[in-house]
Amino acid sequence: MQNETVNENIKEEVPKKTVRDTLYGNLDVSVKTMDRFLAVLFILLALSLIIGVLV
Repeated sequence: MQNETVNENIKEEVPKKTVRDTLYGNLDVSVKTMDRFLAVLFILLALSLIIGVLV
């Protein structure tokens, strides 16, 4: 009984990690910086596809 109460208290105190925190957890980079980096990569990918179709 007492162990269940302690386990419930521990579960409530630990904040849940978001998907981005889990993915970027091993990198020493802020989430905002990583989001910008990925946005630039996707923009470059889209531009390369558009240029590839047009040329």
